[in-house]
Amino acid sequence: FNNDMGGPGLIYVWGLVSNFDPALYYDNDEAGGGPGPTPLDTVIAGQIPYDFDNSGSWQTINFSTYGFTPDEMDVGTGSFYLGYVLTGGGAQPFYPSLLGDAADDRPYHSLCFLTTPGGLYATQPGWYAYGIDWMIRAQVNMYGDPPPMISGLLDRPDTYAPGPYTITAYINDQAQGGGQGQVSVADLHYTTMNNPTWTVVAMTHVSDSTYTADIPAQSPYTIIDYYVEAHDNTGHIAVSPSSSGYRFTYLQPSGAHILLVNDGAPSDATGQMFYTNALQAGPYGYDLWTISPGSANDQGYPGSDVVNHSIYSSVLWFTGTANTGSLPLNTDDLSADPVAQYMTSGGNFFLTSSDYLGGAFGGSGLWEEFTAQAGWFMYDYLKVAGGWSDAHMNAGTGESDDTLYYGLAGDPISGDYTTPFENHPSPNYNDFVYPVTGATTCFLTQIDAEDAGIRYEGAYKVVFLPWILEATSDTLISRGILYNILDFFGEAGVINTPGSSVPQQFVLEQNYPNPFNPSTQIRFALPQAGKVELTIYNLQNQEVARLVNGTLNAGAYQVNWDANQFASGIYFYQLKTDRFVQSRKMVLVK
Repeated sequence: FNNDMGGPGLIYVWGLVSNFDPALYYDNDEAGGGPGPTPLDTVIAGQIPYDFDNSGSWQTINFSTYGFTPDEMDVGTGSFYLGYVLTGGGAQPFYPSLLGDAADDRPYHSLCFLTTPGGLYATQPGWYAYGIDWMIRAQVNMYGDPPPMISGLLDRPDTYAPGPYTITAYINDQAQGGGQGQVSVADLHYTTMNNPTWTVVAMTHVSDSTYTADIPAQSPYTIIDYYVEAHDNTGHIAVSPSSSGYRFTYLQPSGAHILLVNDGAPSDATGQMFYTNALQAGPYGYDLWTISPGSANDQGYPGSDVVNHSIYSSVLWFTGTANTGSLPLNTDDLSADPVAQYMTSGGNFFLTSSDYLGGAFGGSGLWEEFTAQAGWFMYDYLKVAGGWSDAHMNAGTGESDDTLYYGLAGDPISGDYTTPFENHPSPNYNDFVYPVTGATTCFLTQIDAEDAGIRYEGAYKVVFLPWILEATSDTLISRGILYNILDFFGEAGVINTPGSSVPQQFVLEQNYPNPFNPSTQIRFALPQAGKVELTIYNLQNQEVARLVNGTLNAGAYQVNWDANQFASGIYFYQLKTDRFVQSRKMVLVK
């Protein structure tokens, strides 16, 4: 507990009513709801008087210390609730509060009985789902002769790798009365859309509790479901995660050089629309990746096979409103993180997030001023020396007063926007940040002119905005900033030549200048709308860049190719449509 929410209380373990339905519980600000029925059955253990402190540190209660033995608390395979009742004068009337997921389609972490609920149901005390994580943990000791325990089975993200896919699980068994039991069967079950029958593969016992098995290589765009089943020598069976399994898909990149990551899904569909519309209007070719734990659209945190500099030259990552996202915590090992390794290899990275900084501290986060440290993702890769998460908070509204930002004259990202513009997501928890030595501030807050954006150019390029770009009130400004970021990254968009009439035929002009160093301009004309690809090849006929990969209207266009990262030599550029293909030669001289 923190913020004076502790105090004297009573701790319980309750049974769960047999007809419990999580869909019956609503937040007190959620329309169409109201108080739900009690989820509590009989008391299994309690009451235990306890004085909760306000330090924010973990407080441990051992039930056996208070006379509740394992035999008394044996619930078999039944469900139970762990919770507490505050009896003193805590800051909020949450009596009692329980650990658990309140509803499968609403992101609430606990149920609580609100004696004086606010919001839409101020006169209706009762049980509500509440969007606060109470940070309650239960440690349960298994005894008797339970079924095998399966752990460590990962929910694999979607992948660009064709396979085979090695599945690892840790399986333990406990014998009657304690001690090591015997795992008699360990099987991997998998199925694909091409073969809906479940295939069973005996897992190899590698060592101790480690078991592995392979799902064979698959054809592109195959959906794969899998789970692990284990038996012990007394006939008990365990399945993980369930008989429906985990799911991932073998995908292939489109050839675009930009990866757009929606790390705020599914709640940030509007934000996603801003980026997809802006990129398509560029047009810029891109692939979309969605991180949405628990939803059918979740592709998982992308691995190094996806966030890979040989595939994507730039990654655009947004976390949406009031969402910390999935990027590394301050305690994470960056040597194993695909995004960190992508940037180390030279990949460009853009992040817009108003909650990543505070969330990176883990747990309930740190929503105040801080100093970053070497070894943290925000310090080493986003180039954040320090800052303030949830800055300039207004006690009356519970939100940040930071809603106006302005750019710095001459800055390649913000120099076009030196007049303050409004950025006001709801809720508004915008931050400010100070750059490390070698990085540059690219935006300022109107309040106190605090640093509110970082630009860095070194082994890779990064732009970090500690506010939500897509929440900018004027879409022309937010889109212009995005295009400036892509220009800074060296990504080529296509410019429609103004005032030109509809061409009568397909034309691919010679690039200018030619020879060139390091950039050159390519012009082409389309007499009709259609899918267009403009691709750069080296002398070995290997694709080195795809400048256009999308649908264009009829018209005249120009695109710039920045070859700064490529060696001197002869290159070819090819324009390809459904009805036209032409290539030309150009020479890069450094």
